[in-house]
Amino acid sequence: GIPTTGTSESLPTLPPASADLTSRLAGLVDIASKAHAGFQSKQSAAERAVAASGSRLSDGWTAAEVALSGLQTSRSGALTSLAELDQLYVDERAAHPEQVSPTAQAIATARDQVEAWVAAESAVISRLSARLK
Repeated sequence: GIPTTGTSESLPTLPPASADLTSRLAGLVDIASKAHAGFQSKQSAAERAVAASGSRLSDGWTAAEVALSGLQTSRSGALTSLAELDQLYVDERAAHPEQVSPTAQAIATARDQVEAWVAAESAVISRLSARLK
């Protein structure tokens, strides 16, 4: 037979992610993708508003704050999806702590994509917020 490592001999082979979970993951990534697209569509306007903001509490500064708030709100779908993906991953790892199951791998792949979008958005918001202070 094929040689195996010592610990993997005792671990069962776990089934692949179910079709229902795969559909759910695709749905969560789609929600996050649409939220990220919305964020990107508002980003340029927010950047222009911050660049033209002027002194604190001026009309331009207030307009920049409103634009930045809109940018933050536009990413709520991505944040919600990321939170749900985090919980799915935690639950799956708790169910199979001895190994990373194919289900956990599928969740992690979806989570990594959404997390990358959220991280990029967070960087933009931090940068723009710092310029308004």
